[in-house]
Amino acid sequence: MLVGCATPKTVDYLSIGNRIQFEQLSNQFDEPFSKPGEMRVVVYASSMDAKDNLQAALSNIPKQCFDEGRLVYVANVSGMPGLITDMVAIPKMKEWAYPVWLDKTGEATARLPVYADMVSVVEVEDGRLKNVSFIGATRTLQDMLSRLCSTDYASLGSAA
Repeated sequence: MLVGCATPKTVDYLSIGNRIQFEQLSNQFDEPFSKPGEMRVVVYASSMDAKDNLQAALSNIPKQCFDEGRLVYVANVSGMPGLITDMVAIPKMKEWAYPVWLDKTGEATARLPVYADMVSVVEVEDGRLKNVSFIGATRTLQDMLSRLCSTDYASLGSAA
């Protein structure tokens, strides 16, 4: 009998110019993803440490930045048991002052570039990846996101 090991599937991360597609996502209130044309920055945390830093950084970001669609927080909840997602995680997220766009299958976030214990900050232009930064410090992340939300997008690149 021949026994083999399956090699894990490798994922090609998005590259500069690739389209970012979140149309299948919904937020913690089960509202469909809206305003894809307004999206300027996507923040994504692929670990618990990064998530904690991101949530701390988002605490002082004006809700208007989220409401306008400029700042998009995406969370992959596909690894959680459905009961935990529905009974614990989503009710807790409903207390947050900002929308979290939930990837329940893992497909939308699978190609987002990540770096261990860092928040991925993906700059978007015309629906396509423009630049990626990986930030581990809460204050640095908060400063960058504050600049985005208090100025126009063009000044973000020159201020970063």
